[in-house]
Amino acid sequence: MPRPWYVVALLSLLPPTNAHFEVAHPNIVSGTVLAANDSTALQAVKVSAWSGGKVVGETRTDVQGRYRLILSSAAPIDAIYYEYTLWPTQHVQQLSGSRDHVINKLLQPTASQMPLLPALGTLAAYESLYYISDGGTRLDAETRSRVRQVLDRLEVPAPILRRLEEVRTLWGRV
Repeated sequence: MPRPWYVVALLSLLPPTNAHFEVAHPNIVSGTVLAANDSTALQAVKVSAWSGGKVVGETRTDVQGRYRLILSSAAPIDAIYYEYTLWPTQHVQQLSGSRDHVINKLLQPTASQMPLLPALGTLAAYESLYYISDGGTRLDAETRSRVRQVLDRLEVPAPILRRLEEVRTLWGRV
């Protein structure tokens, strides 16, 4: 029996059966955090993703130094920060929010003078953390205190001593 004309007309308004609908999936930032001096896994490192001046994801590393951040937004990621008790903070900046990322990060202990490039990276991390968190005001008091403690203990090569003092001055205002 042929279909009535109005059924055919209604069916023609429907999308084709091969239509492709994208299902949004969360974006994932994952990896491992290791000590730079001996490559041991670091447990309980705080890993936080910032976008648009706010934290959009946060987790801690497991006993094997692994972490996994699940981000529900596709907005660009301003920075991923790696914070470990009384170790200098490190970061990775400007990541796509619409792609998954695997980042294996080394953290440098503060026991001795840092080499030039890791020291520059550490100072850049503290500068960007200061500005991205509205002068540190979006951070809890414990984090601000830890930053000041690390900066007070930090030993950097002579060519960047002035920059270290500038960063200490920034964080001394909070």
